[in-house]
Amino acid sequence: MADEANPNRRWAECWKAASPRLEQLRREALATVDVASAIEALEDAFQAALRHLPPSTTSGLVIQQALFRKARG
Repeated sequence: MADEANPNRRWAECWKAASPRLEQLRREALATVDVASAIEALEDAFQAALRHLPPSTTSGLVIQQALFRKARG
């Protein structure tokens, strides 16, 4: 009856109960990841992104400082 009255509490309890197993699965996945293969698999996407959106020549700090100066009055 208490679970029906507060579904958020039940939801939180479910996640709390699942947390140790989820953490174990996360650690296992990280221990077995092949970083070189992942980088190779993403290379085409990275190159496509560079073609469509080349890296900025600035960090944006100069623009940010100008906006701060303008806001200061």
